[in-house]
Amino acid sequence: MGRIRRKEDGAEPEADPERDQRTVFAFQLSLKADERDVYEFFSRAGKVRDVRLIMDRNSRRSKGVGYIEFYDAMSVPMAIALRGQPLLGQPVDVKASEAEKNLVQSNASSSVAASGGARKLYVGNLHSNITEEQLRLVFEPFGLVELVQLPVDPLTGLCKGFGFVQACILL
Repeated sequence: MGRIRRKEDGAEPEADPERDQRTVFAFQLSLKADERDVYEFFSRAGKVRDVRLIMDRNSRRSKGVGYIEFYDAMSVPMAIALRGQPLLGQPVDVKASEAEKNLVQSNASSSVAASGGARKLYVGNLHSNITEEQLRLVFEPFGLVELVQLPVDPLTGLCKGFGFVQACILL
């Protein structure tokens, strides 16, 4: 099992772009959930490296939010697909970490500034149960998503494991 740590208010986050790409932010967690509960819940998405629950510095109780770091960045879309699934009876909300959003925005504005326009991105290694809406939610923090396409298996009606996201990059 990976490390499990508690993070108190005021602690400085470590700056590691690779870590940010492997991390999701979970909120609306049950206040009864501890690190082990969160670890086991997110292990369905991939191998969990670290769980950091945000604790109130005075009461030492969970604020119902935390960061989950995976060993592999490919686990992030799977973790986001767990959105709405119950943990200790309460639906969990999940999104990409904000640090990743800030990094991607700064990289996108510097590397795409000259070309502009719409871009179509291939996204692979998707879970068969992911929906177009769930994939859209993964990419919306980075800009306007114009189109999401998930080819489905005609026999099962499930995603074939890949898709396309078309985004308009506004400069």
